[in-house]
Amino acid sequence: MKTSGIHHLVLTVKDVTKSLAFYKQLPNLRIIKQNKDHFIATDGTITLFIGEPRDTSTLKNEQFNRNRPGLDHWAFRVSSLKDLKALETHCKKQ
Repeated sequence: MKTSGIHHLVLTVKDVTKSLAFYKQLPNLRIIKQNKDHFIATDGTITLFIGEPRDTSTLKNEQFNRNRPGLDHWAFRVSSLKDLKALETHCKKQ
């Protein structure tokens, strides 16, 4: 069996409002649906479902820890190192 790529990612975040502000300013990413606890964004090749956890009581004093199971990171595909540096500069200004 062969797959043809990744269709979507689901990311759980602590603060959907902060996350929405970040993803809204990224070039080529469209927000296609949003409400108070989640939003959906796409660049036309992959779709992101980003929302807060269903049970927020488990989040007290939680911090990201790359040594725990779960998503460590994901990356944007760009066509050159120059484009990567431009995206990095753009994100740091936000």
